[in-house]
Amino acid sequence: MRIARATITGLTIGLVILVSNGCGESSSSSSSSSSSPNGTYTYTESGGVENTITVNGTSWVGTMKLCDYCDKSYESGTVKGNNLFDSSGMVKIGSISGSSLSTSLGGSSVTLRK
Repeated sequence: MRIARATITGLTIGLVILVSNGCGESSSSSSSSSSSPNGTYTYTESGGVENTITVNGTSWVGTMKLCDYCDKSYESGTVKGNNLFDSSGMVKIGSISGSSLSTSLGGSSVTLRK
């Protein structure tokens, strides 16, 4: 299985998303109102892949787990409007629309859901 990850300014953007052979299933969890970007967004895939991003005000924090036996990695950044940026605030890594958080990796789009 091939897992693609990209690094931007020392941060692993893979935190936000993971693409494994271009396929996967998204899972949802209940959270706050979809009119607010605040809440927890998740993406899961078979094989133990778990990505979670929690948006609260002007910041986000997330965890990524690449497989059943892998350790979790942790990242954080800033939120400006409905856009997510790395911790420098300079590199846009995703955007929120309603109850979806979208980002891309290697030209592929992945969506995390509330």
